[in-house]
Amino acid sequence: ASGSGKSTLLLRMIREEIAAGSGIALIDAHGELFDDVLSAIPPARGKDVVIVDVADPDWSVALNPLQGTERNPRLRNFVCGQICDLIDRLFEGDDTTGPVTRNNLRASLMAAMSHPEGPTLADAPRIFLDDSFREYLLPKCDERTAQHFRNFRRTTGENGYENWCPYMTARFEPFISSAPMLNLLCRPSTVNLGALMRRRAK
Repeated sequence: ASGSGKSTLLLRMIREEIAAGSGIALIDAHGELFDDVLSAIPPARGKDVVIVDVADPDWSVALNPLQGTERNPRLRNFVCGQICDLIDRLFEGDDTTGPVTRNNLRASLMAAMSHPEGPTLADAPRIFLDDSFREYLLPKCDERTAQHFRNFRRTTGENGYENWCPYMTARFEPFISSAPMLNLLCRPSTVNLGALMRRRAK
C-alpha cells in the first residue's frame, strides 16, 4: 500500500491482530512500517517477535516462495497469482501491463514451478534465457503452460518472442539482481512463516 492514509489503515489492522493474540508477518521492503509495528507490540508479546534482516550476512535466512509448489498443482496456481499480482502492483503502469505480459509471466512461473528438483524465482527468467533449460522443463509442465511456450516461441517480429524476452526477464530482476535477494528468495527456505505465526511464547 502507498500513501499515508493506506499506511495508517494497515497499521491499525496490524495492531488489532496483535491485540487479539494473532500472529502477523510483515515484509517491509521500504522500511516505512517496521518501526511503527515494532513499537505497537505489547511487552507480553515480546517473546513472540522474530526480526529478519535479509542484508545481515551473519544471520542469513531464506524464504523461497516457490518451495513445495512442484508437488502441488493447487498451490502452484495460488502462488503464481500472488506473485503476478505483486509484480503488477510494484512495477507495472498503464502503459506497461496487459494480458500478454500477464500471460507470459504466469507461464514462466508455472514452468519454473514444475522443476522437479525444487523451483526458485531465478528459474522463471532463466526459461527465457536458456533454451536447454526451457526444453528440459516443458515436458514436466501442464499442457496449458507447455503449449503457451510452444506458441510463444514461434512468434516473430516486433511482438515476437525474441523482442519480448528482455521485457519478461526485467520483471524478475528486482528479485534476483542482488546477492541479498538471491540469498533470501532463491534457495531452500530456512524459515517457516506459518509456524512462526502460529507459535506462542513459552
